[in-house]
Amino acid sequence: DNLGNTWSGSGNKPKILCHVDICESLWHMGVRTDQLVGYFGGDMSDVTQRCHGTLCMTANFNGMTNVNTARYTVDLGTIVTLNPDIIIDQAYCYWGTCDPYKGLLSYSGQMDDLKALGIPMVQINVGGVGYIEVVETIQQIANGISSGINFDVLKNCEYLSDEMRRFSALAKRMWAKNVKVTTASFSASTIYAAEPKDDAILIMLEELGVPMTHVNPNDPRGGYWEYISLNASTGISPISSMYPTDIWLYDARSEHRHLAEADPTSPDHSYNFTDPAWDAGQIAPWPIDTAWTYQHAVSILTTLRKTFETSIRVTDKVTCTLRAGESGRDYSVTQFNHSG
Repeated sequence: DNLGNTWSGSGNKPKILCHVDICESLWHMGVRTDQLVGYFGGDMSDVTQRCHGTLCMTANFNGMTNVNTARYTVDLGTIVTLNPDIIIDQAYCYWGTCDPYKGLLSYSGQMDDLKALGIPMVQINVGGVGYIEVVETIQQIANGISSGINFDVLKNCEYLSDEMRRFSALAKRMWAKNVKVTTASFSASTIYAAEPKDDAILIMLEELGVPMTHVNPNDPRGGYWEYISLNASTGISPISSMYPTDIWLYDARSEHRHLAEADPTSPDHSYNFTDPAWDAGQIAPWPIDTAWTYQHAVSILTTLRKTFETSIRVTDKVTCTLRAGESGRDYSVTQFNHSG
């Protein structure tokens, strides 16, 4: 995994129980339901959980067993019946360690019972790691656990290479024009501004050169979010003066809610947020909770590029700088060689 751990076994096609995002990712990399026996982390029979905005999961979840009994809890008896050889979870390890266990199964309150099953539990860290780096990790795991070859992976990797070069050129123009990007999730009384160094997609954008707004997280859970007030009566929030922005990326987990706030004529419009870039319609979806594949990366970048290409600076010009140690990864043609 991307934490330096390795696992081995006597078989060459282990049965896998995985978080829905990991299952979706492995499916796109050639692992099929003869190995993907079960999933947790969401009900994939519910289309609202399968899709965030226009980005939807397409793996054959009907061929897998949902082991969830509630949002986080799992049915241990069903897991025993499925008899998986390995459990692959998704984790947010912001400070470089996943010990003690930081996978999303840790929210189940059943860790002692799960560990007692004796099934190896793999954590894929997606916190503070770039999206492409996570894709590479899952690709390596797919190569190690399955003999299946998905030739679409090779083609989609090429497509992503092309899209990243286009995006990098666009990012240079954004820097030249001083067009700034801020990411947030909106609620009735609070705007949750996202810190780019904690999110895989935002790290990818910054690696490609996009001028991203960094915030000061005050989330008591540590990292990711800065809580900023919003007056739903006036629509005014101090975020507009704290972080003047020209493009807003909104939380695609609640696509309908955010689009309603961007349309004053919508019957669901209620927060009344007003801001130069928001009012100008310079907004785009941020699929914070998504799968990790070359195909998804292409879709994410293509969607964002449409908005970035047509957006203009609507706030005063400011000086943008990269923080120390954030010079970005080299995604030039010679360096882009993910998983062969």
